[in-house]
Amino acid sequence: MADKGWDVASLAHDLHTGITPEGDTFGESMGEVVLYGTSFLTEADRTAIATYLMDKHEGG
Repeated sequence: MADKGWDVASLAHDLHTGITPEGDTFGESMGEVVLYGTSFLTEADRTAIATYLMDKHEGG
């Protein structure tokens, strides 16, 4: 994911705003996840989720 501009900080930010590193927006169901869910989480919780997802994607 890092090769596509994703890292823990940007993914955590994207889970708050719904805007990707390329400036696009999450669509469809992921947009709803952000709008009705992850945008209400604390920054620490979004960072924890992003860390978990990045670790899983990197094979950790």
